[in-house]
Amino acid sequence: MWERSVYDAVFNLVGVLRDQPTTVSEVAAFYHEEVSDIVWDISQLLRGWKALTLTYGFEERLFGVAESTGSGQSCTLVDEMYPYIWGCPVFLESLPF
Repeated sequence: MWERSVYDAVFNLVGVLRDQPTTVSEVAAFYHEEVSDIVWDISQLLRGWKALTLTYGFEERLFGVAESTGSGQSCTLVDEMYPYIWGCPVFLESLPF
């Protein structure tokens, strides 16, 4: 679940910031370093919370999904998407270590 939330947020954000319309698979192919930096930052932040972590190999899984299924998916930012991604009470209401 956390991997999907990170995937939805990061790949769309990086793609939307481009001047030209960009698909999720193009983000995976051409902006690997930017996505990787953001994903690792999020992963490090999650490690301080109880029972939240991205498991070993998460980066490869995220890029694999983006490359295999993202060719027809244009990068967009939809306001209604963010309560799903960042509005999880488990994350917002639990105390960090």
